[in-house]
Order: sequence, then C-alpha cells, then structure tokens
Amino acid sequence: MLPETQSKRTFVFRKYYEKYKHLWILLYFFVYMAWFNYVEKTVTTHFHVIHVPIDDYIPFCEYFVIPYLLWFPFVGWGIAYMALHNKTDYYKLCAFLFTGMTIFLIISTVYPNGQYLRPTYFTHHNL
Repeated sequence: MLPETQSKRTFVFRKYYEKYKHLWILLYFFVYMAWFNYVEKTVTTHFHVIHVPIDDYIPFCEYFVIPYLLWFPFVGWGIAYMALHNKTDYYKLCAFLFTGMTIFLIISTVYPNGQYLRPTYFTHHNL
C-alpha cells in the first residue's frame, strides 16, 4: 500500500506542477528584496535628494497613507489573478513589473538617490 500512496502523491504533485509551473518566475521577488534591502541599507549618507521646490507647497495628508498601503495588496492580487486565469497576461505583467523594478534598482545602485519622505512638522500630531 505504501508504494501506491507514494505514486498517488507523486501524481498529484506532478499534476499541480504542470498546472502552476509558470509561478517559478515569482522567485525574482527574493532577488529583488535582497537587492532592495542592500541598497536601502548602504545608501544612507551620500545621495542625491530628489526634490523640487513645488514639493514644499504640497500639504501632507495623513489619509493618503491608506491608498498607499492598499497599493501593495492590489498589485499582489493582480499578479495572483493573472497567474490563475491568464498565463499570457501574467507573463506580460511580470515582465512589465520586473523590468521597472530592476531598472529602479540599477539606477539606485549606480546613482544613489532618495527622498526625505517624512515632513519635519505635522499640523496634526496624530501619526
């Protein structure tokens, strides 16, 4: 009975592998996060600040944190949806996202840059 169970498990694994083998490209996430963390940790003192004077006139609105945080699950949902429903569009979406993310990392590695995201003064002290 053991060999039959082993064979059944192998068949089930192989069935899922054949159906979802296109998900292997999501392993790029680990490469990206390692590279991003490296850049984030090493670019701390000498970098070009991305800033234009009009930025000073844009008020900080704490409510914009909500759509900013919702963006990440939205992108994850889009990738998952495309992976499960349309492989061709999934590959296009991953190519588009991974290309942009990689270009960003190359530029940030070669030409260190950054922003001072937190305002120096809050009109409302609720954050």
